Amino acid sequence: MKFAPRLSATSWLTTKTVFSQVFALALFAIQAPVLGPKAFGLISIVMVFVGFCEYVTGEAAAESLISIREIDDAHFHTMTAVNVALSVVIGVAVFIGANTIARWFGDPDLAAILRVMAVLPAISAFAAAPTAATKRECNSGRWQCASIGSLFIGGIVGLILTLAGAGVWALVWQAIVTRSSPRSCFGIRFP
Repeated sequence: MKFAPRLSATSWLTTKTVFSQVFALALFAIQAPVLGPKAFGLISIVMVFVGFCEYVTGEAAAESLISIREIDDAHFHTMTAVNVALSVVIGVAVFIGANTIARWFGDPDLAAILRVMAVLPAISAFAAAPTAATKRECNSGRWQCASIGSLFIGGIVGLILTLAGAGVWALVWQAIVTRSSPRSCFGIRFP
């Protein structure tokens, strides 16, 4: 099955970057006046913790898989298992420490948000091997389209929830849906 027009990796990356920035700005322009600064502040605090965990495990796994000269399926499966296990441990630690973190920042609402978003590192851990496989195959168009699709779907969910009055939970579900969708819809295979 043919995928998308043959564009250079630079063209795909530029397309994704421009779309991401314009779409994020448009979402923010709509969501910010409705949600206010507190919602964005709470999400920012959570994303510092969760984003760090996602980045450390996900990037390390993807870059390790990309750097292996002769690779087979066992490498991908092993890295996914290790990455998911580590991410679950981190997620459990964030879940357990949610009340403590909320007290540090003086906002009890933060604990519930942390507990729900503690799942993000584990969700992202499943993407490390497909990301590495796609990058190894130099199939930048497929990966960039999947990223654009994920951002779009998550953004639409966040926008709908914002307009429905969900408050900070609109941003929570926007982040979860963005990380959960639709890489498999674009044919990114798990090796």
